[in-house]
Amino acid sequence: MPENNAIVAIMPINKDLFILSIDRLSNLVGLKASKHYFLHRFIVKHMTNSTLQKQLFQIGAAFAGLAVVAGAFGSHAIKENIDSANYDIYQTAVTYQFYHAFALLIIGLGIRRIKENIAKLAMVLFVLGIIFFSGSLYLLSTSTIWASSQLSWFGMIAPVGGLCFVAGWAYLAKKGYKPSESSNSAKKVQNMQRRKSPTFEDK
Repeated sequence: MPENNAIVAIMPINKDLFILSIDRLSNLVGLKASKHYFLHRFIVKHMTNSTLQKQLFQIGAAFAGLAVVAGAFGSHAIKENIDSANYDIYQTAVTYQFYHAFALLIIGLGIRRIKENIAKLAMVLFVLGIIFFSGSLYLLSTSTIWASSQLSWFGMIAPVGGLCFVAGWAYLAKKGYKPSESSNSAKKVQNMQRRKSPTFEDK
C-alpha cells in the first residue's frame, strides 16, 4: 500500500521508538487490531540498519576491488621479480583478501538476519584481518624488491590477522544469527493493546 511505503520511507533508525510511535498513532486513529498487527509485521520485515549495511557494502566492495588490482599487478609486474615461493605467498594474500571482502558483502546482504552488534564486530575483525594478514604477506613477499632482502619478520604479523579472521567467523557462527522478529513483535503489540484496553478484543 502507498501509505505503508511512505511510512517505511520516513521511519527513523531507532526501531523501538518507531514501533512505539506507530502504537500511539494507531490508538489515536482507532486502528483495529488486525490492521495494526499486519502493519507492524510489514514495518519490522522491511526495517534494517541501512547505515551499517552501506558501510559493509562499501568496505567489502573496496577491498574486493583492491584485491583485483593486487592480483593483476602481481601477475604482470611482480611475478617476474620474485621467486615462486614469494609469489605463492603473494597469491595467498590476494585470495584471503577476496574471501573476506566477499564475506563483508554477504553480511551486508543478510543484515536482517544477523545481530547488529555481531555484524559490526565481524566487520571490524575482518578488516583488521585483511590489514594484518594480507597486508603483512604483501610486504613479506615483495620485500626483496623494495628492501633488497627478505624481511621475514613480516611473517610474524600474519598470525594476528589470521586470529582476527577466525574470531570474526566464530562470533558469526555462535552469536550472529537473529531469528525473525515479526511474530514476537506482533505478540508484544497485541499484549500491549490488551493491557491498555481490556475489552479491545471484544470490539
